[in-house]
Amino acid sequence: MSIFEANHWTGFGETEKARGLFLEVLAENPMIAGVWKDLGDLYYSGYDTGPAWRCWDLGRRISPGHPLFQEVGELESQMLADHPEYF
Repeated sequence: MSIFEANHWTGFGETEKARGLFLEVLAENPMIAGVWKDLGDLYYSGYDTGPAWRCWDLGRRISPGHPLFQEVGELESQMLADHPEYF
């Protein structure tokens, strides 16, 4: 239930509450790839890209090829196409 609650708090703009709940869930079970995705999205929406990518990378290691991470792969591909000088 905490995952759903965290996503609701995210939708209300209560990012600190959401982050705390996501971290509690991950402390209990760090193998839930979707929570890593949600937490990464939360960081990314706050322009905190380093932690966002670390979360997404952890989630992709747990569940390679999971459809939740498709948009992350697309974002990486777009960034590579738009700014190859950085990659």
